[in-house]
Amino acid sequence: MKSHMVARTNISTLCASLALVVAGCGNPDPNDGNEGAPGSGGNGTSAGGSSAGGSSAEDVPACASRETILASSASNISFWSAVTLPNLTQVAPVTELTFDWSAVTTDFLGNPVDPAQDIVLVTIALWQMTPDEFATRINDDTLGSPAVAAFLQTEGQVTQTGLFALTPPAGPIPEEQMLSFFDIDAYPPGDNFYTLLLGSDLTPGMNTRMIGGFELNAASTNTEVRLDDDSTKLEYDVDFSESQPTLVPAGVADLTIDWSGMETLSTTETDPTKLNAAGLPFLKRSIKQVKVASYTQTEAELKQKETILRLDDLADATYIGDVASGSAFNLAELVDANGNPFAGIDATHTWVLALVNTDSMNPAPWYLTFLKECR
Repeated sequence: MKSHMVARTNISTLCASLALVVAGCGNPDPNDGNEGAPGSGGNGTSAGGSSAGGSSAEDVPACASRETILASSASNISFWSAVTLPNLTQVAPVTELTFDWSAVTTDFLGNPVDPAQDIVLVTIALWQMTPDEFATRINDDTLGSPAVAAFLQTEGQVTQTGLFALTPPAGPIPEEQMLSFFDIDAYPPGDNFYTLLLGSDLTPGMNTRMIGGFELNAASTNTEVRLDDDSTKLEYDVDFSESQPTLVPAGVADLTIDWSGMETLSTTETDPTKLNAAGLPFLKRSIKQVKVASYTQTEAELKQKETILRLDDLADATYIGDVASGSAFNLAELVDANGNPFAGIDATHTWVLALVNTDSMNPAPWYLTFLKECR
């Protein structure tokens, strides 16, 4: 096992991979006069109730003749979520603590967890804020970095650890220095608290499965922080009612998705055409990945509330491309885990296209649309 402690470590991607954060290419230019264009609603199609089966030629609308598809708020979904830490464990200050996650068998998305094999990174962080502020900033995507963070790479072998098992990258530090981060006079409860985060990714904050909160209490003799399936609560809802599908020709990969029209430089943006699915500003240059995934489930099945945060697990195939710069990406550059290129959608699967902000702390998708065949 490898472990280290660092100060001001960036955990800005705390909840980024809680879902397949997928985003869709949407409407063509609304001013170009193309009725029936992808996402315009003029072709008589709707976002709900489609199946993964094929369609007759009469059922397939004509495609707009353009190679660039403009992302639009009209093709996006609405997603609301709230992450909370219902139980704050009270621990004795300035003492060696132990951390146990053996009782975690389900993550806060409802997915099964093997507490040994699935947890490869344990993070202990000091936050100079209240637990309520922590929850609010996760939901508002403004959390930032902790004052101090400690990491343990478990290599999928353990379900508990002690505080002194953590060492900085340069080597062990004196126990007194380690304990100084748990001094109640320096970090009094109320304005300071700690989290224990369990992750299935070696990148801090990525693929977080469970979060447990704890704080110092001078009257407590407890030295154990124990996580279980109720340590984190996630409430959420999703709305597809106003989301229009995105129409693309089958078997064509050479299409460019352009989301520049949705971007804003303002962190207080309120224009609905400049907001992501969670109602937060679609900040310029925030998209780091493009994903397209195919499914055997119908569109109606994938739109169920309990399904929306499991799109990664349900996909038959997922094609991914990293966005180095800019606000556009050619779908022909997408590849799957085996390096196979994306060849376009077909009529035998349900397809979803995504724009992903891998730095987002909010579990809500930034932009999600279903791809449908046109001719």
